[in-house]
Amino acid sequence: MVASAEGPGRSPSKGKPRAVGHSNRGQNTKHKTRCVLLFTRQDPERVHHRHQPGNGRGRSRRLCPLQRCQLPSARRTSTRCSLSLGRLHSRHQVIERVKVSTHADVDAAVAAARRAQPGWAALTLAERTAAVKAAVRGLGAIKSTLAPLITKEMGKTLREAEAEVDGNSNMDDYCDLVAAANAPEAHGGSVIVRHPHGVVSICSPWNYPVEEIVLLSIPALIAGNAIVVKPSEVVPLSSGAVTKCLMEGLGSAHPGLLQLLQGDGEVGSYLVSHPDVDMCAFTGSTATGAKILEAASRTLKPVVLECGGKDPMVVLDDADLDQAAADAVQFSLQNCGQVCCAVERVYVASAVAEAFEAKVKLAASAWVAGDGMREGSTIGPCASEMQRQTVHRHVQAAIKAGARCVLGGVMPPSSDMGTFYPPTVLTSVPHSARAITQEE
Repeated sequence: MVASAEGPGRSPSKGKPRAVGHSNRGQNTKHKTRCVLLFTRQDPERVHHRHQPGNGRGRSRRLCPLQRCQLPSARRTSTRCSLSLGRLHSRHQVIERVKVSTHADVDAAVAAARRAQPGWAALTLAERTAAVKAAVRGLGAIKSTLAPLITKEMGKTLREAEAEVDGNSNMDDYCDLVAAANAPEAHGGSVIVRHPHGVVSICSPWNYPVEEIVLLSIPALIAGNAIVVKPSEVVPLSSGAVTKCLMEGLGSAHPGLLQLLQGDGEVGSYLVSHPDVDMCAFTGSTATGAKILEAASRTLKPVVLECGGKDPMVVLDDADLDQAAADAVQFSLQNCGQVCCAVERVYVASAVAEAFEAKVKLAASAWVAGDGMREGSTIGPCASEMQRQTVHRHVQAAIKAGARCVLGGVMPPSSDMGTFYPPTVLTSVPHSARAITQEE
């Protein structure tokens, strides 16, 4: 959720080319740079992050050629799908009930993490890195149960869920990158040595229940911290399974090092404000990120925030329109459009706008909204009914403001069939429309 000047983003294809806290996503750079956020402190000043060269491993996106940055005349096209707690959103069924953590549970989890942290930090950097690698690999062993659970609970297609598990069950290269970033650095006659903060809270989102927990946990753990995970209340089962798998991978030798809490924003608020939490990491909405930053500022806790934006795609008059249209649709609709760095608005040179719109409409019409467990479905349901209603409001408001809907835009007749929303293409969208300016 942090990216270009016009809006942050996470590419919706397999894996993701960003480390924690910063990104080079969507940039047309010759040499990719990865940024590793250090969950450590440097005396007397705390180190926040530094850039490390990387190979851009993970979610990559191919966009149309970008040779210049100004368009004298352009038209805007917006491709949107619907942007869904233990619920089967394809059928509006409750699949399990999860106990919400109390303040006493939070206190106990933080205290347990605090007790476990010194022993973990006493290990060498190499020992911690090896242990984290092994724990993360354990996710691959539960793929057959974890991927279907993600589909049933969050809604993405089974193929997308399997790709998410695969892309995050072998993170050895990333672990090595994080370890290198935490190694002592010699500068002349001085040596910079980094120390863990202590206990780190992680509040993760619902759209990538495996990936976000993994990518925030790895740097925190390798740096020598203990962590307390509070996942989104929308995906307590799948996020819980991920956290428990990591707990089992590390827990026998380091009991209490990872802790799991469940609940909504009230639980998260109490956690990030807890006096024994030393650092907070969060991925989610800008509004919630601002609240966490405010709460943490009272005790000067370091904070890692990855918040939302509105990623633009630019199509110039010399672009390969077939490839550009395919990319615009793929990176707008994948994961049901619920990706912080999805293509959320498209600026098209006027000379090719009509042809581009026709190709986008044709490509988007081939996407099928349906149960993610069913073969042939390319878009699952929205993660919640509230999310579906938000998308529909944005679409209808844009049309009312003068946008033209060339595909979709009609709410399915019966909500009993699940929280589905059809692939929708809007064109000539006013720049004031929320579909252009807001990620919700």
